[in-house]
Amino acid sequence: LVRDRGADFGTGGDPTVGGIGNDVGATTIISNAIIRGNSAPGNTGGLANLGGRMTINSATIAGNIGAPSAVASQLSGAVTTITNTTISGNTSSFGAVSAQGITSLVHVTIAGNTSGIVAFEPVMIKDSIMANSTGGSNCFSKMNVVSQGYNLDDDKSCGFNAIGDISGKSAMLGILADNGGGTLTHAL
Repeated sequence: LVRDRGADFGTGGDPTVGGIGNDVGATTIISNAIIRGNSAPGNTGGLANLGGRMTINSATIAGNIGAPSAVASQLSGAVTTITNTTISGNTSSFGAVSAQGITSLVHVTIAGNTSGIVAFEPVMIKDSIMANSTGGSNCFSKMNVVSQGYNLDDDKSCGFNAIGDISGKSAMLGILADNGGGTLTHAL
């Protein structure tokens, strides 16, 4: 079990996981942390859940470089919950978030990454923003993206159609900055 409060993880460069990895059967809880500037040339730049339970709450995951992704839930047995988190400015060949297993996003902003979510298995999304992908769509495999309502997708690629969802409209986000909380965010 790892609890990281107020930590800033950066400049990692492991070939498997640049930032933080969570193995099969392990539990990782990350709270009020910034994971940035990590790289993994052949794998996940920021965070990887390799089959355990990973909970990320009130974090910023930014400026990581990975092939295939910046945040990955990589095995069908993985359980990944991301809440009140900003995933921004990550460079990947596949998606800022690559999801297998059980993945849930609540109050998450995924913005300014080369691409958004690649969903191999259903990803539950609620009260979240998908915007400004610089090299691909906000969502790939939209048949596996399940809206639980009140999401915004600026390029219509997520197929959001639940109550309160907005597609094809700009989120009008500010730049990633310290907007008065414990982590970096995009002001609305």
